[in-house]
Amino acid sequence: MRGAFRQVLLAIAMAPSAFAWVPLQVAPAPSPVPAADCFYSLEAEAWVDANGNGTREKGERPLAGVQFQSYGNAAVVSDSNGVARFGGLVPGCYPVDFRLSAVAPRGYQSTTEGSLLVQGLGPLGKRSFGFRAGPSASSADQTSGLDGFLGTWRGSSTCTDRVAAPACNDEVVIYDVRPSDKAGVAKLAADKVVDKQRVPMGELEFAYDKGAGCWRSEFETPRAHGVWCLVVKAKEMTGTLRLLPAGSIVRRVQLRRD
Repeated sequence: MRGAFRQVLLAIAMAPSAFAWVPLQVAPAPSPVPAADCFYSLEAEAWVDANGNGTREKGERPLAGVQFQSYGNAAVVSDSNGVARFGGLVPGCYPVDFRLSAVAPRGYQSTTEGSLLVQGLGPLGKRSFGFRAGPSASSADQTSGLDGFLGTWRGSSTCTDRVAAPACNDEVVIYDVRPSDKAGVAKLAADKVVDKQRVPMGELEFAYDKGAGCWRSEFETPRAHGVWCLVVKAKEMTGTLRLLPAGSIVRRVQLRRD
């Protein structure tokens, strides 16, 4: 009897236990994830605007040698295809928000807005800049000083794109430009002449934009978002009103100082 009992105990001891230890499987710790970074890429395109209408058309050739400047980058000059490329790392994936500016090369003047807003991340497409042969915006006869901009100016304001601005009307205008309380900034009060009477249209602040080569004012109202670019040479003023973001030129002005 005792021998049989010993054999049973021995059999139990040698049998696999239902409670045998199983090695613990530990998942490896995840690798640290670096902070997210994003890139942006952008092309600037320059071309010779033969007819000066601000729109690139078939047969208008690229323009090399145009200097472009943008956020966080050294100046880049357009190549033989008229293209300058920008791009870079954007820590934290915050959308970029800056202006891309073009400087008219000697012997040319801008026919499009010389400074365009760039916003977003990733591929941001292409921004186009037109230039027409003529006096450079940076030449000696271009008036960038505040004194040359001040005074009373009289002339015409002509509609150029009635599709983009169907309510536009040609006008006889008077601009009174005076200094503001901000350094380098002027206030321009615009009137139109109706039945020989001056009718106020509004007032804007202008500052000289070296990249655009003009006195510039961007505005936004419930009806429109646009930018004025006025070029002064001695007693002559010319300029354009461009609607944003499309960039359509809807007005051209030509005035002379009293």
